[in-house]
Amino acid sequence: ILFLSLVFVIVSVRMFVSSTDNMKIVSFHNSFGLFKALQKTSPFIVAGYFFPSFILPFVIRSLKSDTARIASGPGKHVHVDQYDIGRLLFANGIGCAVGSILTSFVLLSGVGLWSTTMTAMFGYALFPILIDRINLRHITVPVGVILILVFNPMRYPLSTASSLSPGAGESPDEIIAIKEGKYGIVTVVDEAHGLRCLWLNNNYLLDAGSENIVGTRRMGILPVLLHPRAERVATIGVGTGIMAGGFVNSRIKDMTLIELIPEVWDLAAEHFAKYNQGVLERPNVRKVIADGRHYLNLKEDTYDIVVSDLFTPWNEGTSFLYTVEHFGTVRK
Repeated sequence: ILFLSLVFVIVSVRMFVSSTDNMKIVSFHNSFGLFKALQKTSPFIVAGYFFPSFILPFVIRSLKSDTARIASGPGKHVHVDQYDIGRLLFANGIGCAVGSILTSFVLLSGVGLWSTTMTAMFGYALFPILIDRINLRHITVPVGVILILVFNPMRYPLSTASSLSPGAGESPDEIIAIKEGKYGIVTVVDEAHGLRCLWLNNNYLLDAGSENIVGTRRMGILPVLLHPRAERVATIGVGTGIMAGGFVNSRIKDMTLIELIPEVWDLAAEHFAKYNQGVLERPNVRKVIADGRHYLNLKEDTYDIVVSDLFTPWNEGTSFLYTVEHFGTVRK
């Protein structure tokens, strides 16, 4: 069971990398490409979850079988110890909880996507060592390790630039920086036609260039024009920081900028300063890494202006920023 789980994890990862053209960045205008990749990969992902689901029932059944075998001996009578099954279920529950927490908050954010995948693969390959009386492990363990080394996920890229074949006289796209975190992969790319882009999970795009930052910056300028005496402002969503750059040349004395993904803030501060007027490094800016909706709901601070970035409601979780309850919180 463990060996088959490993095989399907390896196949599903390999299929996904192949069907996304080696993790190439996919424009959010063409998300169907990502769905097609998942469509090809999903049967193997489902199988990878399907086989491990047999492990606990299999162990419980083995425990009962062993007990029955002992009981069938001459002059012996042994019943299944419910305490042992209870301990097994308790250990399984603790393992599920600890595994989820470690993966989400330690491994993915600490060592990244492929190292986490590698850790899972070696777990599937090496755990059979702990199993007694199964000679099959002498085959599955070395074969599993060999498969991991051959299909080493550490060789796969985190993202690939979107335009590897530029037009005549154009330079190819260039990946400037990549950061991983628990929310995914954030990438800064200089595109062939002069735009600097911030990608999230190879799918969601924010861009900046000399001709297209004016509209974004107006989102910070217009609220100040509507409330010229405002001194304190809070924004939900930082992105490239260009919107917040609209507050720089105003009477605003105190800015609270709330961003959910810390890697977005870091790369925006480092690689978009010339577009956002260096707003993220200004002394009157308070950096808050949190869910903006929950932050405003829990804090007692008051602001003259609250600006919500342009969130598209079809993205995960953003529809909550268009609810009556959220607007009520902002007004309060």
